[in-house]
Amino acid sequence: MAQQQYQAAYDVVKNIQHDPKNEDEYGVSLRLEKKLAKSVNHIFTAPKTFALKTIQLQLANPEHQRVEHCTARYFESQGWTVFYLENQFLNSLFGLAMWDIIFAPIKGSFINPYQLAPLDMFNSEFYLKRKDLIDERLLAIEQGHFDGWQTHFETKQGISNYWVHWELFSQQALTLALSHIPPTQLVRMFRRLLKDLRHHRSGMPDLIMFNNTGYQWVEVKGPGDKLQDHQLRWLAFFDQHGIPAQVAYITFSTPSED
Repeated sequence: MAQQQYQAAYDVVKNIQHDPKNEDEYGVSLRLEKKLAKSVNHIFTAPKTFALKTIQLQLANPEHQRVEHCTARYFESQGWTVFYLENQFLNSLFGLAMWDIIFAPIKGSFINPYQLAPLDMFNSEFYLKRKDLIDERLLAIEQGHFDGWQTHFETKQGISNYWVHWELFSQQALTLALSHIPPTQLVRMFRRLLKDLRHHRSGMPDLIMFNNTGYQWVEVKGPGDKLQDHQLRWLAFFDQHGIPAQVAYITFSTPSED
């Protein structure tokens, strides 16, 4: 009887892995599979890990600024244009790219004029109800067409919604994003967002930066700070799709070391 129960549980876990609701569910299923595998005479094979790209920096911090600001200042000294935007960078790009679709008059999506987004913004119905519109927009982006982004930035300035963070996101950030990030990479990032808008809108690296040759995401970790699961998932996704990203581990020099 116990063996049958173990086998039934194992089968459930494997079925979940074929079509998980989200990455958290997938992660839990892997942990359960590892525990159950021996009981059902199976060998557990862990998924391939990715090679985390890192840089170690020792920085001065005479004004006791946030570690992200110190790191941004360092990369600026190396010729980068740096924005400390965390999740707000990609989320704002997504909001500008999809503004008219987000606020499309889909039946049942809006019940008052003050909503920051449609009622189904953070469940699977959002994509399903707008699939044709979204897929058409993603195809246009992949082909290098960014029609409407600048118009939305100018004409919707200050209008509140869940995605565009006007107080932080600038015209310069938009211009550099469109001139430096390959359209295919933008589409891949947007597609990941769309798989789980509620959870995937966080965990992105602290810094986004640009120079004459390209761009780079940088997650900043000060002494004792560790990567969280949702941050690791974004970094693994970047690695999988050739999107440049690294983790900067920061220590601070003492006055005698300067």
